[in-house]
Formats: sequence, C-alpha cells, structure tokens
Amino acid sequence: MLVTLSPGAQATHVLDLLFRGKTTIGNNYGELTTYLDWANENARVLRNQVRPTDIDRLIFTPRFWRLAEFGDRRDRFTRDLLSAELAERGEAWERAWTALKAEVDRWPGGELVVVDTSVFIHHPDKIREIKYAEELGLGFESVRLVVPRVVIDELDRLKESGNHQSRWRAGHTLGVLDELLFHPRSRVTIREADNFSAVVETGGMPRDAVTIEVLFDDVYHVRLDDNDDEIIDRARALQNYAGRPVRLLTMDTSMALRARMLDLRVSKPTKEIGDEPPKQGPKPVVKTKATP
Repeated sequence: MLVTLSPGAQATHVLDLLFRGKTTIGNNYGELTTYLDWANENARVLRNQVRPTDIDRLIFTPRFWRLAEFGDRRDRFTRDLLSAELAERGEAWERAWTALKAEVDRWPGGELVVVDTSVFIHHPDKIREIKYAEELGLGFESVRLVVPRVVIDELDRLKESGNHQSRWRAGHTLGVLDELLFHPRSRVTIREADNFSAVVETGGMPRDAVTIEVLFDDVYHVRLDDNDDEIIDRARALQNYAGRPVRLLTMDTSMALRARMLDLRVSKPTKEIGDEPPKQGPKPVVKTKATP
C-alpha cells in the first residue's frame, strides 16, 4: 500500500510518522482504550499529510468502528477482535512504510519529467528522435522521462483513432515502449549520452543520456475522471515522493495552464502551425424555383 502525500507534505516526515506508528502499535498490551487512543492520535498526526482514504485504510477500518462501539468491554470476543485488528494494523503500517521508503529511494538524480500523451502524438519528432534536453532548456543534465500509466491507456485508445496520424503515432510509441520496457517496472535508456569531447570540439552543447520508465498506479489509487487532471495529479505526487521539482512536458495548452496554476514547472514545445489560411468568400446563393 503506497500512501499518497498531500500537497506540501514532506515524504521524510511522513516516513517518520509511519515508522513511529508501526513501532508503537504493539504497546497497547491488549487494552481496547489504549488502542483507540493510539488510533486517534495517529489519525491526528497524519491528517493533512496523506489523503483521508489512506487514513481510513490504515486506521479507521470497519473493525475499528466495531471496537469503538464496545467501549470498555473486556469479554473474550472483544479481546479476540482487538488482537486480530492489532495484528492486521501492524502489517498494514509496515507495508505502508516499506512502500513509501521504496518510492522515495526510487527517484535520486536526473531531471524528472512527466510526459503527456500530446508530446508523443503531436511533436514533429517521434519518441526516440525528440531532443528532450533542448526542449527542456537543459545543459548536460541527465533526463528521466516518466510516463504515467494513464498515458499508456490513452495511447492504446488512440490506436483506434479515426485520425490516421494519431493512430500511427500511438501505435509507433507503444511499439517502442514495448520493445524497451521488457520488464515493465524497469528504467531504460532511450537516447545515449553524447560524446562530450567530440561535441564540444565542434562548438555544440553535449547532452547526457535520456531514460524512460512507467509510473504505475498503486492498487488502491483511484483515478480522476479527467485524464489531463490525472496526469497533473501524478506529476504532483511524483514531486512529493522525490522531494524536488518535477517538470511536465506537454503540447496541450489547457493542461499547461492548469499545471502552472498548481505551481508545476511546465515545458511546452512549440509547433509550427503555418500561415493563416485565406478568408473564404461568401457562399453562392442557390435559387430554387417553387414547385407549381
């Protein structure tokens, strides 16, 4: 179970809270009131740090509410129910801490860039040929392209598009990803680093390697209804996990505006739209004779 950090929450702080919670849950000594106090206190400190649905899964389970109704009952049934809840909550908190620690450790180094579907479909160059560092205004920094799962699903849908260009680009992009990502959770190089000395000798700017990977949804993640909002949400979540700024690369003006409203860094490649088409003259009026 991977918790989703609230905007502004620091992953290291949430890790500390989860560690404290998982190590103190065993201090209840089978006392119901002590466990309820532990639950309420940990719900309080997690509030505004993770989403309410995560708090419900970690603390406010159906069994918790059943136990809360018992008050200070001390019969065998209550003890057995409490024992089962303590065991399951301990395991859940351990899994949550382990998953968050792994996610935090996953994102060291490189310029993190979440890529929108529009880039793969509408950029003048195909996925392997895009000069990502130049589009992002970077020097020799390495680039880590991160593709949210929803983008993969959009590309799959666009394979059936009535627009020939969109259909071809979607199929081509998915083919490249399928070829590169033999192991779905791997991170692979899509553009090799330039030969530094050779490029400098010609007066150019050498570029480091570009890698690509897929950001899969946690089993408990609930997608937003709008795919653009979902991609922005995944970029913000990644930013919280990484503890540093994340860029959104998109060719969608509406998405770019919404992302900037939420203080995300946005890079929007320009696309030549050509000259304004000539104005069309008025349509000829066709006169018809009335039928006698």
